[in-house]
Amino acid sequence: MQVHFEGYVGDLWTDGKKYSLKQIHWHTPAEHQIDGKIYPAALHVVHEADDGSVAVVASIFNYGRQDPLIQEIKPYLNKLAGPNTKGNKIPIGKLDTKYLRQNTQRYYRYRGSLTTPPCTEAVLWSVLPEVLN
Repeated sequence: MQVHFEGYVGDLWTDGKKYSLKQIHWHTPAEHQIDGKIYPAALHVVHEADDGSVAVVASIFNYGRQDPLIQEIKPYLNKLAGPNTKGNKIPIGKLDTKYLRQNTQRYYRYRGSLTTPPCTEAVLWSVLPEVLN
């Protein structure tokens, strides 16, 4: 499941470079491990710079309380759950991105690639170590 943003939503500044928020998507299970443990889900917040370079911030989730971001888009998810809806796009209007912000100075960082096509390389990954419940 992906949410694509049209127009300006916000920026990520890292290593002196500005990346604009383009989309978010979830993976189940999470693709990153922390101390060898695989977690049930991850949210990838994808940003792109003017030169086409990509930076992704990954948040890892454990089972626990309901995620407020998913609760906000749940009515739209229910529309996508019907028959013959594979690949459909549903406009969701304005999404409150405050749920994407985490106040932390700690992260794991590496250069890698996107894990889904087009598998873009040289992606700057920042994986947040705090597992969310």
